[in-house]
Amino acid sequence: MRNRRFILDRERFTLGRSSQADIPIEDNLASRIHSSILYVNFDRGAEIPDCRIFDERSTNGTFVNGSRVDSEGAWLSDRDRIEIGNCVLGYYIRDEEEIRLDRRIEGDGDTIA
Repeated sequence: MRNRRFILDRERFTLGRSSQADIPIEDNLASRIHSSILYVNFDRGAEIPDCRIFDERSTNGTFVNGSRVDSEGAWLSDRDRIEIGNCVLGYYIRDEEEIRLDRRIEGDGDTIA
């Protein structure tokens, strides 16, 4: 899985090796359903996304920025690094394309309504 994007467009997503996982992880160190992400404020689209990741009793654990996710889960912040087995995922609220667009708009002094 290289350079793939997954848009969090609903309240809950599962990550894992199973074909039933919403975000497939092609790694033998990943459990079938390894982790899940809860989009807490999904119903409030105008707000910055508030997401929490949970380890689903996986064998090898889920890590965010090098720290193991405990039973309470972990809040995700822009540009966090999620590790599941040998797979590394990035959590981005805004991608590079959106940031470039913002910079261009700021540089032009124009706004988009």
